[in-house]
Amino acid sequence: MNDDSTRQSVLFEDLFGKRVVAQFDQPHASSDGGAVLLKACDARLGLIDRLSACARDARQAGKIQHTLDDLIRQRVFAIACGYADCNDAARLADDPVQ
Repeated sequence: MNDDSTRQSVLFEDLFGKRVVAQFDQPHASSDGGAVLLKACDARLGLIDRLSACARDARQAGKIQHTLDDLIRQRVFAIACGYADCNDAARLADDPVQ
């Protein structure tokens, strides 16, 4: 079997005061690693929660599977990761980061 993968490690110095190593040779890798940082920023700032509080959710409560917060968060993170269309959400469900 021919292995054409490239093995490389990258060290991000002084990020969060801890050593962070990213390896790109993992079988279940994702190109959306920045979403982890987005989630941390959102958790700290609460921007998505405040944004969704401004929207009125007129859906029938008994039929809701995903909260308005979750729907907005998924859409904002997808746009931030470079996915312009909502139709990427189904494919991103299998992404280890998303």
